[in-house]
Amino acid sequence: MMMAHEENDYVKENEKQGCREREGRNYQGTSQTLLGVQVTDLLNGVFIAFSINHVVADGQSFWHFVNSWAEISQGSQKISKLSVFEQYFPEDINRLIRFLFTEEEKQHSKSLNPQLPAERIFRFSKEKITQLKLKANTKVNTNKISSLQALLTHLWRSVIRCQSLDPKEETHCMMMIRARPKMDPQLGEGYFGNVRVVNGVIMKTGELLLSGLGKVALEMNKIISLHSHERMKNQYESWVRSPKLVRLGGMIHMGKF
Repeated sequence: MMMAHEENDYVKENEKQGCREREGRNYQGTSQTLLGVQVTDLLNGVFIAFSINHVVADGQSFWHFVNSWAEISQGSQKISKLSVFEQYFPEDINRLIRFLFTEEEKQHSKSLNPQLPAERIFRFSKEKITQLKLKANTKVNTNKISSLQALLTHLWRSVIRCQSLDPKEETHCMMMIRARPKMDPQLGEGYFGNVRVVNGVIMKTGELLLSGLGKVALEMNKIISLHSHERMKNQYESWVRSPKLVRLGGMIHMGKF
């Protein structure tokens, strides 16, 4: 993750190399750096690059760490939100998880160099996001659709429209779903760890583009709402029985967003 000011919204290749630990694999955390921070002095500012092992922390925990560090750097004697480091694990699940790699999987992991699409930064004003949310909810006569769901739906439909795919081809919008508020009892906002599950909405390209913003956003809302404590627990149990590592290169290809 990089924090910098650039007039050009495209992320340059040299910026991606801002943190040297970027290419590590999550399962290599026992021997490689869990957190890397690199500070580069520029003529007109400072460039800070972060790299963190995703097994250790999700996005919420990462920003909790950055904000706490910022408070300390500004002279605060006490951070505003304390971290909870006691790790939660659903009952009756063996905490010792072994990854049994075959030689073929090891070689594939070492040589993995996915061809990722160009990265670009898009900026949406608060007013535009409010308009998207209002439009999505109004179209399907509800108030359940959040700002993020409306924005993700807008981006998904826009990206797929530009790819000119076959109307019958399936397209996926993969999402990271927060599990903290869905667990019973709920995990506090200060819980430090990775508490996310991956899921997504699947639609035919033609249906996605013809259904409209509201209908697609409502489908996304339904998928997220289905993730109850029991469903989350079942997903964790299933993963422990058969651990799988998600590769970025396997998630990004034609028809997926």
